[in-house]
Amino acid sequence: MNNIKQSSNTKNYDLFNIKKEISDLVDDFLLENEINLVDRITSFEKRSNVVLKKKQNFEEESFDLLTKQIDKIFNDIRYQIMTNIMNDEALSESQKEIKLQRSLLDVFQLQNMVEEMLLMISIHLEEMNGDTKSYLTKSSSVGETFVSKITSLTSSVFN
Repeated sequence: MNNIKQSSNTKNYDLFNIKKEISDLVDDFLLENEINLVDRITSFEKRSNVVLKKKQNFEEESFDLLTKQIDKIFNDIRYQIMTNIMNDEALSESQKEIKLQRSLLDVFQLQNMVEEMLLMISIHLEEMNGDTKSYLTKSSSVGETFVSKITSLTSSVFN
């Protein structure tokens, strides 16, 4: 009778050890997967930040270049207006001066409107970059939370 009882205890002990070993293996596997995921998310965030920074730098350089080109274009327009008005022999000196002031004021106002539009576009692009960074951060956080919860649930099933 003792042999049967001892044999039963040994089987229960072996079954308990096997369950514990399987549970430990599952926990190790889940932990390794969670660590790998966090590493990949971190790597992805770093690469995304590098790409977004390059994009932002490109936008800033493009904005600066565009601003310089706009200045050059409007300076050329001013020069052309001044040349045309000064060479107009049908106008008196006072008429030339009045026409020149009005024309240059119109060009100045037009240039300001164009520069304001560019500034609004630049601000909008910065907001979009911020939204993209925020989206990537939130997505990563949601992914990490999801994996953590799934890992905990899976681990609890095997425990």
